[in-house]
Amino acid sequence: MSVLSGQHLFDRDVPRFLESPAGVLPPYPRRTWLRWTMRGILALPLVIVVVRYALLAPEPWHDTANQALLARVRDGAGAADFGQLLTTFSPPLGALPALVLPSELLLAVGGALLGGFFLQGLDQAMFRRGLHGIIRLVVLVSLLISPVFVLLSATDITMFGAVVLFGLGLIDIVRFENLANTQAGFRAGLLLGAAAMTDVRAIPLVLTVAIVGTLLIHSRPQARAANAVIVAFPTVAVTVALALAGVIIGSGPLTFLRTDATSAARAIEALVSDPLSEPLMLYLAPVLVVAITAGVFGFARSGVMMLLIAVGALAGVLVGSPLIAAAALAYLLVHISVAILPTESPAQHAAIVVMCSVLVGIVGWVVASRLPEAQEWSVVFTGFGQVPSGGGNG
Repeated sequence: MSVLSGQHLFDRDVPRFLESPAGVLPPYPRRTWLRWTMRGILALPLVIVVVRYALLAPEPWHDTANQALLARVRDGAGAADFGQLLTTFSPPLGALPALVLPSELLLAVGGALLGGFFLQGLDQAMFRRGLHGIIRLVVLVSLLISPVFVLLSATDITMFGAVVLFGLGLIDIVRFENLANTQAGFRAGLLLGAAAMTDVRAIPLVLTVAIVGTLLIHSRPQARAANAVIVAFPTVAVTVALALAGVIIGSGPLTFLRTDATSAARAIEALVSDPLSEPLMLYLAPVLVVAITAGVFGFARSGVMMLLIAVGALAGVLVGSPLIAAAALAYLLVHISVAILPTESPAQHAAIVVMCSVLVGIVGWVVASRLPEAQEWSVVFTGFGQVPSGGGNG
């Protein structure tokens, strides 16, 4: 009869990869004032475009998601019953910016500052993955000059906030599952749950990324299913709590979605009716770029993960999200995921990051030139042509 020693009890929990011996990495840049300076520098181009747009557009902020958010919060401020309050302020984090920044211009500037904060976090994640400064610069610039990135940051702060929280959560998922950082895993679950509390379109996306995480190269391979539960649990808990609140007040479990079967059916019909529509091409083109590049460089695992993330983003149409919004979300997340998800070798990772960032950036400009929602932002960017009136993303 063999005796199991205390050491053997922990053999299965020895991670294959460690982020650092101490489990903690210093921030980048190391000095706090340098990090905030970097965030300000990265946000400055977005702020300049927002101000130019406010000065040049004949009807700035017309028909944008921010405008609709402000109207919804103002109308719900005097709600007489809890059902109306749940509809107005659900998900709760999504309504908060409209209470703190009560104008379209302030929301747009807030989105620009949020963009600078996120880009610094993305640069820090790429630095920790060992990517060269030039490669990191390519990624940051390709996002900063993307009309889609500016469009969302300046006109739809709830979706953009969910993108930022999801992106930061995805960074921590990689640190948790690939590099055995349990603190990052706890933080990833909270960030993804916060994304779901910011925009309901993030709910199917978070559940998708929990599945995607099982495909990562795991430091603890036996813990794949447990890690997926850890990542998804806060979002599932938030969703169930909001659904139960709707049941308790008698308005139904889907009240927090602020949608109905008709609007969802309309979005799905738009998705399948015209396979060559600009919004659908904004979704398909970057996905195809990633799939083809994955085949060329032989990193099928990471390619599949990015495709699943794009599918999760498009699932937003099931909760009534306009196709253009779901497509823009997929475009940004594919772009961001390229820089975050690890491949089997550093050289392979560097090659795919550069190729996909450049190609997806070009695709974004080409498709955006056909989208009425993005044309005015392109004009503000380039300085050529007259800014058309209107042009939000609804």
